Formats: sequence, structure tokens, C-alpha cells
Amino acid sequence: MRWSFAARGVYAREGMFKGCKVLDLCCGDGSVSYLFFSDIAGHVDAVDNDPYAIAYARRYFRSPVIDYRQVDIINGELPSNGYDFVVWNAAICYFSEADIRRILEKIVAAGKPSLRLVGMLPRANNWIDHKSEFADRTAVAGLLEGYFSSVHVREVDEVTGTTFYFQADAPRSAPTRDAA
Repeated sequence: MRWSFAARGVYAREGMFKGCKVLDLCCGDGSVSYLFFSDIAGHVDAVDNDPYAIAYARRYFRSPVIDYRQVDIINGELPSNGYDFVVWNAAICYFSEADIRRILEKIVAAGKPSLRLVGMLPRANNWIDHKSEFADRTAVAGLLEGYFSSVHVREVDEVTGTTFYFQADAPRSAPTRDAA
């Protein structure tokens, strides 16, 4: 049974509180935002660069608390809404490490000082369409620790392979990141 779809939403939702502000990066069809966040969040900005995915999300996963937006998270601006949570599930692997770092800078800038970044990514498996892959929990944590003071990565053996679920709290200030 493929339960990993639900795990993405459940693990991302941990710690969310009634009325929180959420940014869901690379939201795809919007199903995770709708099914796992719309009943607890006060507002969700769900962004993706694919206009067809955004159109689908708006049609099938409509909610008064979710704003689906087409955004190029590398070259464009993230919505800046004082987020409590940023969710980045799976899509992190489709970006180069330099682009991931640029996006992490934008994430930190878009959130509150208490921001929590949560998400997941598969263990390195030489996927042809991945620009970045991570072999172990230490590699995932090492990347995130340049931007957050507290990073936790759990390794889960799923039917399709091993997945890393991460949680990063306490965004670092820009001078600390530059010195790292």
C-alpha cells in the first residue's frame, strides 16, 4: 500500500496551529494543501510554476483559505506573508544546489522569526530528472543548518525507497549564513 502520500501531509502538519500562515512551495495539484492544511491554517499560499497544476488546484481543491499562485520560485518573488510554516515536499530535488540555496534565502525572508520549514525528499537514487540528491540524513541536515539553527531529519523506509522528512526551525540571520 502506498501510504507515503499521506505521510507528506501528516508530517508537514505536525506543529501547525489554528490560524497559522502556510506557504506550500511546489504545491502541484494542490491536494496536500487542501487535504492537510486547509482545516487548520488561517491562510495558505500554495505556489507552483506549472500553470496547468495551478488551474487544476483552483478547480478541484478550492478553499477560501488557499490562494493558488503561479510563481517561479527561483527567479520570481515568493509571497511575503509572515509565514509560520513553509512546506517544501519532494520538489527540492528538481533544483540545483545553488538554486536550493537561493530559495532557502527567500524562504527565510518570507517567514516570521519563529518560522518552521518542513518537507521531504527521497534518498539519492540517480533519478534522471533530479538536479540534486542527498545520500543520507547528514547531507540534508548539513544543507539546512546553514539557514536554520535547529534541524531534525528522520529517515523513513517506504515501499518505494527511503525518504528523508525534515523540520528546520529558528532561521539564522544573513550574517551567520554568510560566515558558515
